[in-house]
Amino acid sequence: MKTLFVKNLNFIISDEEINILFSVFGEIHSFKRPIDRRTKLKQGFCFVEMEDNAAMLAMKALDGSELGGRVLTVELSKKSQEVVKEAVEQKENKTDSNPNKEKQAKQRQKKNYKPKSKTNTEDKAK
Repeated sequence: MKTLFVKNLNFIISDEEINILFSVFGEIHSFKRPIDRRTKLKQGFCFVEMEDNAAMLAMKALDGSELGGRVLTVELSKKSQEVVKEAVEQKENKTDSNPNKEKQAKQRQKKNYKPKSKTNTEDKAK
């Protein structure tokens, strides 16, 4: 599941129109369009949650398109971006042949590290 953040919506566009627009690309699992507390009008943005492939198709097709006289911006919501980032990091960690590589490198550095003052005193003792 991915959540799309759609901004620059015209205030006269209905929720139903937005749902129809996105449903062309796949099933919409949730739709949220906040209402301004002060004016009681719908906000100029919404969140649309869809399956991964449908969301990506909708984002590519609708980003930069015009609806109600305004150019839409469709992007992954921050929540979805974080999920994608975590998945990529996990995948990179799995493909790494040795997940403790950095830890082992630090341990090797500690073993091989000899302060100059200690080395000089050892040489003088011999």
